[in-house]
Amino acid sequence: MAKKKTRGGKREGAGRKASSPEGSVITIAVSVPSGLVEQLDVRADQEGWSRSGAVTHAIRGLLSKRKPAAKS
Repeated sequence: MAKKKTRGGKREGAGRKASSPEGSVITIAVSVPSGLVEQLDVRADQEGWSRSGAVTHAIRGLLSKRKPAAKS
């Protein structure tokens, strides 16, 4: 008789939970001038953010700005 597996497989609720209220989190790779990264790290330290948190904050700020109305 075959032995029944008692371990393995996906379990409901298993795994790392999304750490963002927007849903799942992805990793991106970007090229940034070293001086800008140094400034980012200083600001992140002052605010108590991780580097990732500082970049996320900056992206949110950029996306929340409205484009100026087009001139006719």
